[in-house]
Amino acid sequence: MRSRAELANMLTSLTNTPDQRSDKFPSMSLTAWLETLLLLPIACKGEIVLVSLEIDFEVFKALTARRRSEAMTENEVLRELLGLSKSGRETTRATATVDGTALVSKGVAFPHGTEFRATYKGQQYAALVRNGALVLNGKRSSSLSAAAMSITGNPVNGWRFWECLIPGAAKWRLAADFRPPA
Repeated sequence: MRSRAELANMLTSLTNTPDQRSDKFPSMSLTAWLETLLLLPIACKGEIVLVSLEIDFEVFKALTARRRSEAMTENEVLRELLGLSKSGRETTRATATVDGTALVSKGVAFPHGTEFRATYKGQQYAALVRNGALVLNGKRSSSLSAAAMSITGNPVNGWRFWECLIPGAAKWRLAADFRPPA
């Protein structure tokens, strides 16, 4: 099991260009790089670690085409392609709901461990409910709109901006779908 410091060094090395990489991790194949990223939740002793991968549209289309159902995530497709077990995030997702406070907004409670995702100007963003707040890039927000605004820099309806995956659910849903009718 790697320490958090080792994982942080590896991630820094992975995100640097080849000439910026450290001696510790001079080069890494794409498969090893993806395996490292996909195994982070396991290596962090059950904590959820969300990592953004920048992929081009052709790769996204190929991943989407390989999904056997709407319930299958891109992460599961990559795990399958790399020959990794189906554990990892699925196991972590189940344990994420054990402790922690839900994020409550406009009378809707999103349980601790709920994952949020959004795409803005072609960039993917991921956030997670932890102890009553939406955590995005280490910053805690008390509302969906505040988190969305930290991305766009402009006022935005967070309910329509974010999709979410409630722990134990199979499908991503627009956050607005959880609001009671007006």
